[in-house]
Amino acid sequence: MAVKRIFIVIDLSEDARQAAAEYIERLRADFTRIKVGWEHPEKLHFTIRFLGDIDEEQLDKVCSVVKTAADQSEPFSVRIIETGVFPHYKNPKVLWLGPKRGFDEMTAINARIESGLESAGFVPERRKFHPHVTIARIRDMEKSRELVRTHRQRQFEPIVFTAAGITIYESKLQKTGSEYFRVRFFPFR
Repeated sequence: MAVKRIFIVIDLSEDARQAAAEYIERLRADFTRIKVGWEHPEKLHFTIRFLGDIDEEQLDKVCSVVKTAADQSEPFSVRIIETGVFPHYKNPKVLWLGPKRGFDEMTAINARIESGLESAGFVPERRKFHPHVTIARIRDMEKSRELVRTHRQRQFEPIVFTAAGITIYESKLQKTGSEYFRVRFFPFR
């Protein structure tokens, strides 16, 4: 049985995606000599849950869980303004942008999906959920200290958009990196 590398997200609007891409480009231009895996604009999203490799039968269960969560949710406003790093600013591996408005709604959706997935036989996620958009992966921590400091202090010009539903994507690993393919979209009620 074929397996697919699956994850569940809330997509950004095109305006929010463009604003984040411009922010990334400014940071990138300021730190050209540092090894950083910058995220491509078309791949920017809020991950609700990464599942990894699952088969078609499991994917059907995931679709059912996500549809139920979407049916129990209404469209909501997201305001991206936060800048941060994971796991900790002293040991940064990921640069992210985060929501001020929409945080609670995404957390509630994540909880519904986690509960549904656990009932469907999936292993629960151990890490605490924190909605964010990954914008870069740091490859050389020692040389990236100034980048991290700049990112944490720099203001992201707030952008607001309406989250309209939940998307399931498949990630296919290519020689040039991963590519994302939409599997299903479930609109909020």
